[in-house]
Amino acid sequence: MDSWLGHAAGSLAMMLPIGGVLAYRTQRSWGKAAAFLAVFAAVWVVFGAALGAVGQQAERLGNVAAAVALAGAGGWQFTARHADAVQACGVSGERGGRDGVLCARHCLVACGPLMAAMAVA
Repeated sequence: MDSWLGHAAGSLAMMLPIGGVLAYRTQRSWGKAAAFLAVFAAVWVVFGAALGAVGQQAERLGNVAAAVALAGAGGWQFTARHADAVQACGVSGERGGRDGVLCARHCLVACGPLMAAMAVA
């Protein structure tokens, strides 16, 4: 799973079940739930592909890049911005795809730095 495609698939596999639960809980119609889930999944696939590309480049830097990324992601877990993003991650309205983008953004802010650190390490 060292390729960008592998990271995209891994991100989708991890985040799609969460997106499905959120779509089920927040969207009032099947169409809006499908739009929410499609946009939510698309954001995570793009992020996963970017992580794969970054991870391949970071391999050249070795353990220093991994240590810096892990320290930064660990510190991020204690920030107020992270806490706010975690609280907002599961909150959405009934606007379908627009809510999928907002929810994915909050989840990226909450989970993205740690996922990036894992891709670099």
